[in-house]
Amino acid sequence: MMGSAENGTRLGESRLARATRYTVEATAFVAALAVVYALWR
Repeated sequence: MMGSAENGTRLGESRLARATRYTVEATAFVAALAVVYALWR
């Protein structure tokens, strides 16, 4: 997803930090889909 490629999973990164970033990226992805859907409706 967006941002994952460049900052990847650091060795010392906690599970919470990884889950938080995944949630933020997933939310942004869903929001982008919603915008596209609204524009193309």
